[in-house]
Amino acid sequence: MTVLDDEGIHLICDPALQMEYQRWSQRFASEAAQELTSRLVAKSRIIWPRADSLRAVLPYFQPPAGADALHAAACLEANAVLISNDTDFRAVAQSGLVVVWSITEALRRLAPGRR
Repeated sequence: MTVLDDEGIHLICDPALQMEYQRWSQRFASEAAQELTSRLVAKSRIIWPRADSLRAVLPYFQPPAGADALHAAACLEANAVLISNDTDFRAVAQSGLVVVWSITEALRRLAPGRR
């Protein structure tokens, strides 16, 4: 929760990711899940990726690209780091178009005292 409280860390998400947050909250129906989801959504700025950003990242995904391409396009537009352990982002990361960190790397880099 420290990351969510840190005003120096800004989160972005696209509409598909926002819906994923809601699904996670329902799947893990607990007060903690509800709180985490509401805090993630409240801290996140919603990015609706433009067509040119989506076209730029689509070649790096296997069809159907769907939500993964939206996530990458949103990060491209916002010049944001995409944080995921999903190997589907490997090609776009290797292209240098979008910076991708694993969850472990993000926690290591963003932990208090590490920045």
